[in-house]
Amino acid sequence: MVSLSLHWTIPRAEARWFINIYKDRPDMNQILLELAKLDFNIVQAKYQQELKHVSRWWKRTCIAEKLPFARDRLVECFFWNIGVLFEPHYGFSRIDATKVNVFITIMDDIYDVYGTFQELELFTFIIERWDVSAIERLPNYMQIFYLALNNFINEMAYDVLREKGIVIIPYLRKVDELERGDVPKSIQCYMNETGASKDESCKHIRFLICETWKKINKDRDANCPFSQTFIEIALNLARMAQYM
Repeated sequence: MVSLSLHWTIPRAEARWFINIYKDRPDMNQILLELAKLDFNIVQAKYQQELKHVSRWWKRTCIAEKLPFARDRLVECFFWNIGVLFEPHYGFSRIDATKVNVFITIMDDIYDVYGTFQELELFTFIIERWDVSAIERLPNYMQIFYLALNNFINEMAYDVLREKGIVIIPYLRKVDELERGDVPKSIQCYMNETGASKDESCKHIRFLICETWKKINKDRDANCPFSQTFIEIALNLARMAQYM
């Protein structure tokens, strides 16, 4: 936290840190301090209720029981989305985004750790077609995962249709490519491509991060076609990538 520029930090985490600093300032306003603490505690309680909600959902899926090889990263996925969507009224989005991240994590484990080449080829084919009737050809653990994913997508699509009147299924089915395998880290890629040392590569990646932040800040102040909410979420994604 200390090594990062202020505008690179997560607003909600920074608020908690600032409360501790502010209470010792000579110009501290007691009423303002109490309101800040109250706000933080109320929102934190809301986060806890949302985490309970997704924990119950996770337990109902039985994925942890049926797919013991899969990593249980529910809390980490939820924490990530708190950083990206920290405002209290984004609870629905936090919950669904957490579920999406959980499925991405499990799918990553299926491809990287557990599935055979033949199973993964068939799994990819069925995912791309999104044909529930074809899952009988899959092994049991893939059937469980596919049905859990299918149920979640249908529930999410129904919620969006009910609340916003938008049918999102056609957009979800537009899958151009389903990647698999380990994704090389940026530092490793730079070392392999240039022959640079690890320290030199780290320095170069830090330079790229700084340059990218300059572009982000410039575009943020320009006439951007996106809403301020969308821009802030995009910024928080970049912040969480450094925070985690």
